[in-house]
Amino acid sequence: MPQRECVDLPTYVEMWLADAGAHGTPDYGPRYDRWLTWFDEQGIEAIGFGWLSLRKAGQDVPVRLLEEWPHEIEQPVGLAVSAWAARTDALPVSDDDLLGLRPG
Repeated sequence: MPQRECVDLPTYVEMWLADAGAHGTPDYGPRYDRWLTWFDEQGIEAIGFGWLSLRKAGQDVPVRLLEEWPHEIEQPVGLAVSAWAARTDALPVSDDDLLGLRPG
């Protein structure tokens, strides 16, 4: 799962309230406060954006892979996603292998 961006909570809340058309409405302030209060109660410090890819790659053991993607996102993304999938298909078959905990 490549993470492409991480934003602070006020930025995230403002983005969603803008998408909801709430800017300039009477309930903007209370909604903003409710979001931030809930994040605080849950211990959430920031929001990461990215892709989640679930695929059967011909392996019997599930592989979980987290990656950072600190690059601009070029459109269309299809070729980049295909290349990423090909790279991950060639990975070892266990988390221990990924972490270097098991001798090769």
